[in-house]
Amino acid sequence: MRTNRTAVLLAAATFAVGLSLAPFSSSADAQPDQRQGGQGPDFGQALMDGLKNTEGCLGVDNAQYASGKLGIIAWFEDVEAAKRWYYSETHKRFMNMAGADPEEREPMKHIKDPKTPVMVMATITMSEDGTNVGFMPVSQISIEMYTPLPGGAAINGRLSPPEFPIEHFRTLDGG
Repeated sequence: MRTNRTAVLLAAATFAVGLSLAPFSSSADAQPDQRQGGQGPDFGQALMDGLKNTEGCLGVDNAQYASGKLGIIAWFEDVEAAKRWYYSETHKRFMNMAGADPEEREPMKHIKDPKTPVMVMATITMSEDGTNVGFMPVSQISIEMYTPLPGGAAINGRLSPPEFPIEHFRTLDGG
């Protein structure tokens, strides 16, 4: 059981580190698997592209937070779309690199309605004191999943893509 937890942690860490590098990707003109200067794989760009190319992924965004965390958010039209990402070749490759097997567990099995929209947020904090989580120089890793609550409002745009359904959401004109 301890081995499975370690493998899951490493898979999550690999996923989060790769995603968090996306805000720092070199350029759209660079080769998809190489960072500027030939410094190795651009994991962030590979993950961003993999997410964007997943059927049912409604949008992807990344951020650097005031707290120092780096993150990425992906919105999926439903549980099946999120599972398509989970079982995608891109995601499996990253999980396998970390020693995890995506086939050993069923993701999102606790969500009762398969048509539920899903938002996935991955964040990391880079280590400043040389400590590592697993083999990576990070002090915090989190992959969290959310479904929308009814309500909310926006003026002239919203964080989630317009196709991401939120019941009772109000769109106001800020003009």
